[in-house]
Amino acid sequence: MEDLGLAPKTKHSWLKDVPTHRLPRLAQPYPPPDKDIYETKEIASIWWKVQKVKKHPDGRGKFGGGWADMEPLDERNLGLVVGVDESVIIRDLETGDLVATIIRNFVGNEEVLDWINGIIDENVGLW
Repeated sequence: MEDLGLAPKTKHSWLKDVPTHRLPRLAQPYPPPDKDIYETKEIASIWWKVQKVKKHPDGRGKFGGGWADMEPLDERNLGLVVGVDESVIIRDLETGDLVATIIRNFVGNEEVLDWINGIIDENVGLW
């Protein structure tokens, strides 16, 4: 645990340098509940191929085993754009509740990363 910076005395010390943004709730959810979004045509192409050969991994609720229609990302609908090298904590403006946390380069140990990615691959099952 010490190697990961998660020892009891140090586990939160690195968070002091992560900026916190307080954002208002969006008037309309984005993306809409029945849509998925993509950032580039290359990413869309990958997802279209996956959708042709795989059932949606979550057969519950709105998905019902099917994929949502995709549309390109419209950054005008985002409350905040976080850069690829940025870490942020996002809180609700009114309540102060934690909404999201993005921590870049959190785990530098390749074995741990492989283990985490294996769990994600096993449970998401897209590839």
